[in-house]
Amino acid sequence: DFMWLGLAVGLLFLGASLWWARPRNWSEGAAAGLLLLSPAFVLGFNRANNDLVILLLMMALTLVLASGSRLVRGLAPVVITIGALLKFYPVLAGLGLFFGRGGWRGKLGGAVILAVLCALVAAPLWQDYGLAVKGVPQSPGFYKFGAVISPFDGFGFVAWAVLAGAAGWGWYRGGGRAGARAESRDEIGFALGVSLIAGCFCAGVSYVYRLVFIILLLPWLWDRIRAGRERKWAVAAVWGGVAVVWLDCLLMLGTVASLVWRKSTWAAWIQAESAWFRLPLQWAWVAVLVMLLAGLARALRERGGEEGA
Repeated sequence: DFMWLGLAVGLLFLGASLWWARPRNWSEGAAAGLLLLSPAFVLGFNRANNDLVILLLMMALTLVLASGSRLVRGLAPVVITIGALLKFYPVLAGLGLFFGRGGWRGKLGGAVILAVLCALVAAPLWQDYGLAVKGVPQSPGFYKFGAVISPFDGFGFVAWAVLAGAAGWGWYRGGGRAGARAESRDEIGFALGVSLIAGCFCAGVSYVYRLVFIILLLPWLWDRIRAGRERKWAVAAVWGGVAVVWLDCLLMLGTVASLVWRKSTWAAWIQAESAWFRLPLQWAWVAVLVMLLAGLARALRERGGEEGA
């Protein structure tokens, strides 16, 4: 029955992605099409990978966090924990709790419940996580998408400083406050998507097909583009993401070709030709996402203060 189950998961993922992205013009349709037709998405669809199931759970989590019912919002830690049972990295979605509706007391309570649930889930694997925390040296591989640069060398220190500076600048600017307001679902979806992408990137634990979470970013980014607010940064986030997905996927396909056809040099050629800009492109893209997320956090904080007044 695995064939039917995988097909059902894949079709559900594809339908949900189209429903979520809902492109409204040719440029949005082109971006969505390029993402859904990229090797990362096609290979994930072909395997009915757990990451596709986690994306569906994150869509459900967004609806839960956007609910006006306190009882429904209280289910958020449970949804995240279910994702963590499939692969542990969905705990990064816990940051999205603070972008949902409701007061700070409820958000902090949800974070505490999530921490307890995740501790229970991780308890049987504490030895494995202990080894991971100690840090096994990782070399940049063809299948890798993540911050493989050490923060202790010169370039690595600069790269991490730029990422931190992007977050500070985004908070200072408070982007996303003026202009057309996106639905709370779109804002929460963007926060969840950035938390998962940037979190996996910074931890250096993300494979290419985990970039499916870029789908969560699209509605809010397109709202920013239509409103003319942070337009250039939103455009950079959309098309920079397309470039990152396709470049890493071509490298991955080249590696597969090199394994299947011994004489293939695709991977070596792509690696050599893209060596000078592939990693900087990844860092720049993640920095833009972090900057926009920090601006959204500032905007929501100020909006909450105005509504409270």
